[in-house]
Amino acid sequence: MVVVHEAVELAINKARSNGISIVGCSNYASATGALGVWASQITSHGYIGIVMSQLNEMVTPHGSYEPIFGTNPIAIGIPTLPRAQILDMATSSMAWYGLKLAEKEGTSIPSNVAYDRNGYSTTSPTEALHGALRVFDRSYKGSHLALMIELLAGAFTGAAMEDKGSSNNRGSLVIVINPDYVFWLNTLEDFRSSAMTMCDRVKNAKKIPTDDAGNSNSDDSGGKDDSIMLPGERGDLMMEENLRQGTVVMLDNVYDDLVKLAQQRL
Repeated sequence: MVVVHEAVELAINKARSNGISIVGCSNYASATGALGVWASQITSHGYIGIVMSQLNEMVTPHGSYEPIFGTNPIAIGIPTLPRAQILDMATSSMAWYGLKLAEKEGTSIPSNVAYDRNGYSTTSPTEALHGALRVFDRSYKGSHLALMIELLAGAFTGAAMEDKGSSNNRGSLVIVINPDYVFWLNTLEDFRSSAMTMCDRVKNAKKIPTDDAGNSNSDDSGGKDDSIMLPGERGDLMMEENLRQGTVVMLDNVYDDLVKLAQQRL
């Protein structure tokens, strides 16, 4: 997180004076945290941001069960008003932390997200952690996107392409665009206005019909309260609710482990 934070700060400063900046970082060993945080940091300056990271071998290419890719997240931030649009997604079917949490809770995972070490579909988070996650769409499209992030955030930045876990050499790529400098494309005001026209169209798109019991006839119905969610909107609602309550809900055993870890550090 420290390394990516520095990369984002550097990219923002360079975009401020040059219009567009690309910053790569590698040779670090820890997690980057939620990339949406860094994309939000970029949009807070009125800039467009793209952040991507490659990680240790946890995800299999489509058609295989061998872990080769990381969960390889990508975040894209667009500085629309009144709120920025923040896409933050892993290219895996499930986040690594989701597996760890399911293991801690003693719950199963969906049947179509992971393989065990022998290539058989599993609902056990422990077996999945020793096997491999699938890509998010279980197809070649997600697999190819994960590969592109691997190449841009990894090979391009000098991060490891083999034995990534033991090499402690992960990579990230940060791209920042200052709309004020690309005046030949559009002004910042026109860009924001045009972007919100599309976001409003998405938000107000016709809802998929439901039956008398209120059940949708499609798996593509919207989000909370059957509304159509824009990128980052669900997370914003969760954060607002946590701030309103002044608490964050977590399992007792997760809390106990955090306390033990804090005591070790002290």
